[in-house]
Amino acid sequence: MSSYHNERGDLFVLMRIMGLMLWFLLQWLARGVANFDDMMDDVEEAISFVMDNQERLGIAIDADGNDKQQQHQRRPFIFGGYSSGGHVAAMMLQRNPEKWQACFDGILYISGVFAVRPPTPTKESSPGAFLHNKPRFLTDLVMHIVWGEESRHSIPSPIESNSITNTIKLPHLLIACRNEVFGLSILDVFLCSQVYYEKLLQLGTIPSVTLRHVQSDHW
Repeated sequence: MSSYHNERGDLFVLMRIMGLMLWFLLQWLARGVANFDDMMDDVEEAISFVMDNQERLGIAIDADGNDKQQQHQRRPFIFGGYSSGGHVAAMMLQRNPEKWQACFDGILYISGVFAVRPPTPTKESSPGAFLHNKPRFLTDLVMHIVWGEESRHSIPSPIESNSITNTIKLPHLLIACRNEVFGLSILDVFLCSQVYYEKLLQLGTIPSVTLRHVQSDHW
């Protein structure tokens, strides 16, 4: 019995040591090397390349958003992002919606990250108000590691009302997951497609907004 308790005690100490080592590793990695503006600039450059070569790629559109080619020859140009790519895409569109309005046929997000912190609710029934009750340890840790302690507080959230009103006025399709992260709620603050969907509907300016659910996605 004594040997059993000693082994359990040694295992507990080892787990604590490993936990501390992991924590220090994460702190060392948290250097804020990512730059959100650089990410959006990279995406804009990629889109500019596509638009500069649109006739060769078969997606020719004129300045008013009209097809330059016959409808059956033209490939639709759908823009969006998956996971954190959805975050970058949504904020890029909100930063300069007039620039991109005539470029795309529609917007597609798959398990997009639409918040980096719970939104500021205007009232208790506001979409996203429930996110304030969701666990934030992991989401805050991810923000700390990726952006650094000083920069993470300035990273914007697509679902905030002062940003979402600038959303591009094109049809949106959001694909969300019913059981993200094995059905746990530890990343619900990030992966809040339902909230973003409701806020887009509230705007009343988007031609169509559709939300579809799949069973599993990230994990």
